[in-house]
Amino acid sequence: MTLGDSWGTVFTDEIAEGVSLILIQTQKGEDLITGLNAFLTDVDIERAINANTQLQEPARMSPSRSMFLNAVKNEGSFRIATLRAFPQIVIKRWVKRLLFKVNLYRPGGGID
Repeated sequence: MTLGDSWGTVFTDEIAEGVSLILIQTQKGEDLITGLNAFLTDVDIERAINANTQLQEPARMSPSRSMFLNAVKNEGSFRIATLRAFPQIVIKRWVKRLLFKVNLYRPGGGID
């Protein structure tokens, strides 16, 4: 089973809430999905593949991956490993969280 955001979807009214794409590849996946209490519908698979580059080829491995895995192994801390491997992303999130706490930032709305 492949899960992801459904880019290029025809469900334009639902975009704000998010539309997920589920590609079922086995009977076991079909059985699992059938039991969900969710709105499911078939989509044009070619359109889905054309709009989702991750379905066209595997993602490239991040150069920071080995640094992250080594930090998890050596430090035993996911937070420290994340900070060491992806400092810019972590610091940006810290700043956003701080700005949100002091009411200067709204997710999706930018800075006041």
